[in-house]
Amino acid sequence: MAKELYSKTKEEEISPYYKYKENIDKEILKISSTVYIGNLSYNTTEAQLYQLFSFCGKIKRVILGLNRFTKEPCGFAFVEYLNRESAVVSKNTLTGFNLNGKVIKVDIDLGFEEGRQYGRGNG
Repeated sequence: MAKELYSKTKEEEISPYYKYKENIDKEILKISSTVYIGNLSYNTTEAQLYQLFSFCGKIKRVILGLNRFTKEPCGFAFVEYLNRESAVVSKNTLTGFNLNGKVIKVDIDLGFEEGRQYGRGNG
């Protein structure tokens, strides 16, 4: 299903988030199979994300963003797909989807590294 959707979708250039960052290897973004999901409800579970995002392709893993101190969900996640096409399909079809009362944002990501599940903030 993902291949069929991929053939009907246009692959966007680089995300506006990364477009003007100088220390980012933009070539990695062009081959990445990881997406970042933002604006999630704190009640969203990994199981819900797996169920929704698996419609776009086979998932390697789902990583829920956590508060560094309380280890509770804090509104973002990563989904690693087995291929690039699935990541592009999820970005193009699930951005704007209403999940648990929140309109989510999906974007191609550089790839998950241990520690990123705690986000960039202090909390």
